[in-house]
Amino acid sequence: MRTIKLKDKNYKIAIGTVNFGLKYGIKSNKKIGFSVIKKIITKAKKNHIKFIDTSQVYKSAEKILGKFDLINFKIITKVKFYEKKIIDPKKIVYQKIDKSLKDLNIKKLDTVLFHNYKDCLRPESKDIYNCLKKIKNEGKIDKIGISINSPEEFFKVNKYFRFDVVQSPLNIFDRRLITSGLKKKLDKNKTQVMIRSIYLQGLLLMDEDQRPSFFTNKHLWNSWHKWLKKNNFNKKDIAVNFVLKHIKKKDILLTGLDNQTQLNEFLNTKIQKKFDIPNNLYTTNSKIIEPSNWKY
Repeated sequence: MRTIKLKDKNYKIAIGTVNFGLKYGIKSNKKIGFSVIKKIITKAKKNHIKFIDTSQVYKSAEKILGKFDLINFKIITKVKFYEKKIIDPKKIVYQKIDKSLKDLNIKKLDTVLFHNYKDCLRPESKDIYNCLKKIKNEGKIDKIGISINSPEEFFKVNKYFRFDVVQSPLNIFDRRLITSGLKKKLDKNKTQVMIRSIYLQGLLLMDEDQRPSFFTNKHLWNSWHKWLKKNNFNKKDIAVNFVLKHIKKKDILLTGLDNQTQLNEFLNTKIQKKFDIPNNLYTTNSKIIEPSNWKY
């Protein structure tokens, strides 16, 4: 029987670019060079990957991407507002969108996400949202959405806005998107879901002796490694397949990369339909599942 691989399926895949402009990742914690980025973009194009996820917050990432021909890609970017008070929301929003379009050297963005849910709770948030809708009507944006760290963040703001896209973490340890009922709600509303942190920033891929001592929940980690060993499972394959169980055709699977080899490994993930993950491989401990709380 032929082994079915991820690249054989018609999944929507996005390349993450945070380490194009910043040091990132608990395992590598590095910014990658231009020559490596070029190889990743070339590999992605060759394999018909359509989406690239970026942000102005990622320092030079958008300008670096702008050096490539992005005509075959759909670009998702995120905007963040640092100002304590925005006097002219329309001006600020247009400046941010125009900057991304200029830096990326493109004429249209597939999606613009609020990078922080708190920007949806500020006094000017409605004006910001309405301005993004205006730019959408002008044809410079296809979709408007939000990037969240937890379902709670979404539930705090969803009554005020209608989002086309929600970007959220989901992995074997962090199942809140599912257990909270949010994924079901978004599917019902036909909202596109973009899944990130499928490897928990690489934490799920580490060997037992590689994990930083900060992560002290030994029972959870021991259970994870013991279960993998018992079933002779590949860590990457299982991490990806867990997410595949919960996404729809419209959803996007986001992966960060340090090099083209990792992209090749991702695309060659073996599709496994029959496996059950024990309930003890799950936690709501924010010190483990939310990277902003890591102190390694």
